[in-house]
Amino acid sequence: MWFVHTPDEWEVTLVSGQVVRLWAENVGGIEPQTPDEPFRFSALMDIGESDQQWFEIEGRTAGNPERVVVVLAEFPRAAVAKINEMYPLVDD
Repeated sequence: MWFVHTPDEWEVTLVSGQVVRLWAENVGGIEPQTPDEPFRFSALMDIGESDQQWFEIEGRTAGNPERVVVVLAEFPRAAVAKINEMYPLVDD
């Protein structure tokens, strides 16, 4: 399995004060469609079809069954105090 694009580093500060750092391409829920929509971090990845059962697949690309959008983390909206995009990783 591989990231299609280099992900960015994100820092999520929870209401409890705990800080979670993760790497993802996208964060959903910044402009929520519903009041309780969670924050969902995701990335476009190439994952073999037989291994996709182990991931939460949020979307698929046409023409390539191995290229999928994978949910990497999800946080309830009420648990999050702040989200910061840190330093983008640089492709070599």
